[in-house]
Amino acid sequence: MTSEESTTDTVAAINGKRLHPAYLIIGAGRTLRAMIPLILLSIVQFPPWLLIPLGALVVVGAVLSWWRTKYSIHDGVLRVSSGILSRKVRTVHARRITAVETERGIVQRIFGVWGLKIQTPGDGDSAAVSLPCLSAAEAETVRNTLRSNTPAHTSTADLNPELAAAKSQPATEPLAALGTKELLITAVTGTSVPLIVAGLFTVWNRSRELLPGNWQDYLEHELFGRGRGTVIILVVIVLLSAAVGVLLTALRIANFTLQREEGRLRISRGLVSQRTGSIAVDRVQAVRLVDGFARRMIGYTSIEVEVAGLTGKDENQRTLFPLVKQSLAADLINRAIPELEWQPQPLLPIPRRAKRRYLTVPTLLGLSISLLLLWASITWWGFGWSLPGWLLTLDLLPIALPAAVGWARARDAGWALDEHTLVVRSRNILSRYTLVARRNRVQITTMSTNPFQRRADLASLKFDLSSGRSAELRHIEDDDAGRLLRLVGRRHPDVPAEHPGRVGAQCSAQVGAQCSAHPGAQGPAHGGAQCPAHGGAQ
Repeated sequence: MTSEESTTDTVAAINGKRLHPAYLIIGAGRTLRAMIPLILLSIVQFPPWLLIPLGALVVVGAVLSWWRTKYSIHDGVLRVSSGILSRKVRTVHARRITAVETERGIVQRIFGVWGLKIQTPGDGDSAAVSLPCLSAAEAETVRNTLRSNTPAHTSTADLNPELAAAKSQPATEPLAALGTKELLITAVTGTSVPLIVAGLFTVWNRSRELLPGNWQDYLEHELFGRGRGTVIILVVIVLLSAAVGVLLTALRIANFTLQREEGRLRISRGLVSQRTGSIAVDRVQAVRLVDGFARRMIGYTSIEVEVAGLTGKDENQRTLFPLVKQSLAADLINRAIPELEWQPQPLLPIPRRAKRRYLTVPTLLGLSISLLLLWASITWWGFGWSLPGWLLTLDLLPIALPAAVGWARARDAGWALDEHTLVVRSRNILSRYTLVARRNRVQITTMSTNPFQRRADLASLKFDLSSGRSAELRHIEDDDAGRLLRLVGRRHPDVPAEHPGRVGAQCSAQVGAQCSAHPGAQGPAHGGAQCPAHGGAQ
């Protein structure tokens, strides 16, 4: 099959084909890796000559598996048959495909082949169909054939000529590529370094337990007992963790590029193990800006994508771009997904009287922990109430930290609603999340109130997406919550673009005067009821 054929979008079918012959070696290698315990047992317990028939079985199994595995595409249906004794046939329709991903490790790179994974709604972290060994041309042919059999989706964005042009544009230069500076920042500020530090400390403590007694005495009295050695070891562990974190991150996301072609997002990454995936823009429900504590301090954020049916928990599957300046994030999103039609605007904060409610539960929890620590300190030290100042500070710290987190959550909480998008911002302990969702793609909207909220005319909302994730908006005005409950998720938005933002307040064009959309109608006609041209505004 020529490369010209592989790049043609008019391919409609693929007859029964086998995997690349390199699968004979790759498949045999995977089988041998799974049989390592049995091989070691054979070497220790049985004569070495038994390895010969064992190896022959592995080779025969690889040949039969390659021979019996075939794939084809007819009428938009991918059909994969496999199995030696028990025959298995699996079919997937192109309409049900959520994402297509190609990847290859070191061994696959040696043979010049790729593995192709196809995901459908509900697959999670696994793949519905996997073709582990295809040439580059064959993998591209499968991708293009499935794409040609997928009907174009019609949306309100197609009515906009600019969006329609962006949706059907051919392959162009990457929209964004991760540079060396951003790669280093991603590695240092990511979660891998703290995990590696914890792992190295665990290994160090474990290794000290396994050392001979004379070595333990030397470490405790000569090295750690003087303080300076301990500091040096701690610094070495932290530096080593950072180096390992940078290396692992470089192997995972180096050469990260984001590209838009023919209504699909194409993402490629990886230095040694390369991975390329594509996502249909029509299935994108929302994007999520993730501002980690360290990254937010230096003005960076990462962008994740919420795809209908893609419920995997793997962060790598959701990453649209791993690191971008906060000031450039909106521009990148609008260039990659113009169908979102996001117009950034200041978010509406929660009511001032609701902010103290973010402090109640964390403060009570911290107070309980502090009382337990204080009781334990008094019991252990035996000093009565005259505890050392540093210990008393540590005991009271659980009160201050949860209160600080609650205050930060109240400060960051906000939302906005316009004709096309719903924006919800919240945070956990360290990171801040901003969800920008297509307001008509929100799967379920849930409003809840407790007795204390009802007394204060407040309510909480939860927005669920079919990607399996959600966003929560706590303690907002009851009127705003009711209108969001009614408007979000509707197929046809009814909040006009000229009045974005707050749906619970009066429309600025109608307060006490003539409505700008209805020159003949006076303000009192709209003051207490809904304006017919502004479905969500009063």
